Amino acid sequence: MLSQMGIAIIFALSYNMLLGEGGLLSFGHAVFYGLGGFISIHGLKLVSDGVLPIPLELTPLVGGVGAVVVGFVFGWLATKRAGTTFALISLGIGEL
Repeated sequence: MLSQMGIAIIFALSYNMLLGEGGLLSFGHAVFYGLGGFISIHGLKLVSDGVLPIPLELTPLVGGVGAVVVGFVFGWLATKRAGTTFALISLGIGEL
């Protein structure tokens, strides 16, 4: 329960950093939260098939690293604009 609360707190802080500190209204910041789980599950499948030779306990790190890589690419694209354009780009990323 405490780890789920910690994850929710970090998730809320990311939105606060975007809107409160940066002034960027984001509709797509939840994409990376879900994408980390999606990549982590696929990493778990690769570990169980013997394709990815890492310990099972490190599969959440695979998801985190994958989400960071995708986040850098999408963030690089989205933060070139501000205001309404940023909000619509993040909404489009969220719809992907």
